[in-house]
Amino acid sequence: LLFDDPAKLDLVSKCGDYIYNNEFAKADSAIVVLANRLPGHPVIHLMRAINIGWKEMPLTTTSEVFPAHYAELQKVIESALKLQELDPEGPDGIFFEMSARGLLAEYYAREGTYLKALGEARKMYGLVRLGFDFVDENKEFLFSTGLYNYFREMYPLRHPIYKPFVWVFKSGDMETGLAQLDKATREAKMIKIEASLYLAYIYLRYENQPLKALVYLEKLADKYPKNNYFKSKLLECLFVKLDYSRAFPLMTELMENEDPYYK
Repeated sequence: LLFDDPAKLDLVSKCGDYIYNNEFAKADSAIVVLANRLPGHPVIHLMRAINIGWKEMPLTTTSEVFPAHYAELQKVIESALKLQELDPEGPDGIFFEMSARGLLAEYYAREGTYLKALGEARKMYGLVRLGFDFVDENKEFLFSTGLYNYFREMYPLRHPIYKPFVWVFKSGDMETGLAQLDKATREAKMIKIEASLYLAYIYLRYENQPLKALVYLEKLADKYPKNNYFKSKLLECLFVKLDYSRAFPLMTELMENEDPYYK
């Protein structure tokens, strides 16, 4: 299993570093090594899915690579369910099924296919509830628990279409959620970058506190200098802050990018 082995967790973290720095070929090689160390484990398919997704950011359900990304997420779910059959209360199977379904729910919600998003959310719900019990011993679960606590309360406020459906879900706590996500950026190994990115997104889009978002985005852009998506989010913060001396060189760099999204 993965969470019982710090050396394997370090390997996953290193693979993530390659992906987030747009070093996708190196990430592919690291995934091969990981597959040899953990044959059949859902983390292999999750890392492949993430690697595919970051090659084309921002990824949408209409992207050319989405079918390959989706296929890997389905393999994550299949292999995670097998782990749960062997160890129903073990963290590995729960975490990886939850992660794959969470990504799918996010894509569907972003595209406006609400019934599909709710379908994945309902399947996730029991897994997230189980994850609450792992938070103290496994810091990777701070991410899912923090997201749940925050968005269970915020999302229906911002998106009223969901209000009739969320009464069946346990109440959350937005302040607790933000604190858990921040803790994940410091104490988790595998999920700390996603926690940083989501926190920045929350402070930009939901809390209207771009200076707090800037703290996380500066760290991401500094650690992963080849990641243009991190640069684009950092640029947004710098403009809100009116820090034009830093914003204009970054804007010029992105304008010269071949990808139309960054241009």
